[in-house]
Amino acid sequence: MEGATICGSRTALDRVSDRMVIIDTDVLIDFLEGDNSVREAVYKRMQYGKVATTIINQYELFKGVESREQEDAIDALLSKLEIYVMDHASMKNAALAFQALKKSGYLIPEADILVAGIAQSHGETILTRDHHFKKLQMIKTEII
Repeated sequence: MEGATICGSRTALDRVSDRMVIIDTDVLIDFLEGDNSVREAVYKRMQYGKVATTIINQYELFKGVESREQEDAIDALLSKLEIYVMDHASMKNAALAFQALKKSGYLIPEADILVAGIAQSHGETILTRDHHFKKLQMIKTEII
């Protein structure tokens, strides 16, 4: 699908459509809670089918479920996303990230290290609100 151009340059929405993003748990939660800025960012990507999350993020969402309504909302959202799983390459990437973070003296939540390993193995960008992902130079992040 070709994007529209304005004066020979590509629009921001065209750039959004170029790549897959892995949506982090914090963004998924804000989406489910109705945050308009998050919903706009995610919907732009959904128009092109360029959205994913990970099995780790899926776990984080479901562990916080307090009602059948929440579970149904999560199921509906996840049905629209590609779900990346943890494989051997992802685990090795996550372990290397952990070692680098430990050496630097700055650890981040274990789940985020696993998500980063998955993102790295697929060459994808993480869409997040967590600035600590910037400590992981082996992955691309987009902070919203």
